[in-house]
Amino acid sequence: MTAEVAMAALRETHRPHRLAKDVAGDLWEFISFPWIEDDKVVILIRVPGDPTTMFPADALQMDPDGRECLCAEAGHDYYMTAEYYAERQRRLGACPARLTLNN
Repeated sequence: MTAEVAMAALRETHRPHRLAKDVAGDLWEFISFPWIEDDKVVILIRVPGDPTTMFPADALQMDPDGRECLCAEAGHDYYMTAEYYAERQRRLGACPARLTLNN
């Protein structure tokens, strides 16, 4: 498969404001369209509904869930609890798709 064909296929499934799961089963939100950098297909992801956690990830290790994001949920109280933030930090550090880019 050529890079162009791969990107066309990813554009149909890896779209902003869609939920996805990484290979470890954690839920994330796509926040960009994918792009190719070096030998990776990269997409920006974040904890659903949290605009402060965006980071690049390997799109091929992310499985689109087919559901809309949780942006409408961002005002709910559970986003303000210490338990939520502790769990979020654990998930951020453990995401197997997380990439460090050479920009």
